[in-house]
Amino acid sequence: MIVVTYTTVAINTWLNHVTELRASDGRCHFGIRGIGSIPFTIVNLTTNGILTAVFFYLLRPVSQKPVSAGFCTVLGSTSDTDTCTAHGGSDTMVRKKIRNLIWKSVVGSLLIEIPTAANMIQFAITRGEELGMICLTICLVDGKFRTSVFNLAS
Repeated sequence: MIVVTYTTVAINTWLNHVTELRASDGRCHFGIRGIGSIPFTIVNLTTNGILTAVFFYLLRPVSQKPVSAGFCTVLGSTSDTDTCTAHGGSDTMVRKKIRNLIWKSVVGSLLIEIPTAANMIQFAITRGEELGMICLTICLVDGKFRTSVFNLAS
C-alpha cells in the first residue's frame, strides 16, 4: 500500500514539476507545483504518523512499568493473561531504554516532518517557481537536518 501511494505521488510530482530558465532575468527556476507538493506533504505526514504510532503501539506493552499484584486484586482482575501481571517484575533498565527509544522516535518523527512540510508548503506558495539555488539550498538543509536528527536519536 505504501509503495502504491508513494508511486502515485511521485508520478504526480514528476508530472507537475517546474524547470525553466527565464530569459527575463537569466535565472533558473524550478520546483514542484502545489498540485504535486500538497499530496506529497499529506502522504508523507500520514505515513510517518501511522508508522510511528504502530512502532509506539507495538513497544508499549513491553515498556510499561509493571503493576503490583495487589493493585490488580483491587481492580478485580483475576485472569492469567491480564496486563497487570503479563510483564511482571521490576522496572528494569531494558524497559527504561525502550521507553527512551519510543520518546526519541516520536520526537524525532515530529522534528523531521517540520522542515519537510515547510519545504513543500513553500513550493505551494511560490507555485514551484523558486530560484534554483534557493531550492537546492533548502533541500540540502532539510536533508542535513534529517541526518542530524537521526544521528541524535541513535
